[in-house]
Amino acid sequence: MNNCSIAFALNLGVLESLSVWLKKSNVLGKEKKAKIIATLGPAIYSEKKLKKIISLGVDAFRINFSHDITDVKQVISRIRKLENKLNKRIAVIADLQGIKLRIGKISSEKLRIKHNQKFTFDTNKKVGNNLRVCFPYSFIINKIKIGSKILLDDGKFTFKLFSICVVIKPFSCNFFIG
Repeated sequence: MNNCSIAFALNLGVLESLSVWLKKSNVLGKEKKAKIIATLGPAIYSEKKLKKIISLGVDAFRINFSHDITDVKQVISRIRKLENKLNKRIAVIADLQGIKLRIGKISSEKLRIKHNQKFTFDTNKKVGNNLRVCFPYSFIINKIKIGSKILLDDGKFTFKLFSICVVIKPFSCNFFIG
C-alpha cells in the first residue's frame, strides 16, 4: 500500500466525531498509521482545549508563522506540559512562509485587469497602472521562462508569461483567472 497524506480542515465537533468513528471502526488497526495535525490558533490556546484536542488523537500542532505568533511560546510550553502529563509525544511543526516579492507602486487601488489582457512587468521604477508595473528583481527576470506563472496577492491574480524583451528585460504576461 502506498503512503499518502490527506489534509482536512476540521472544527472541534467534526474532530470529536472522527475520533469516535476511528476508535469504533478500528479503521487504523492496532497501530495508528495516520497522523492528525491541528493548526494552532487563539481558539485552542487554553490548556483545557489543548488537552481535549490531544485526547481526541492529535499527534502534532502546526504553527502558521504568517500570522500573529505573540503567545506561541506560552502555548508550546502548555503543549510540552501536557505531553509529560499525558505521556504522549506531540510534535510541533513550524509552517514557514515562502519568499514574497514586492512589485512597484500602482497608480490606483481599483486596478482593473481583464482576463487574457497583456500586462508587462519591467524594472522601470515609474508608478504602475493597468498595463504595466515595476518588478525590481532583475535576477528573477534573467531566469524566468516563457510559460511560467506569476502569482500576485497570495495567488488572487495569476499571469502567464508569453514574451521576454531581451534588450531591456521586461516580460509580458497574459492575466487569467484560475
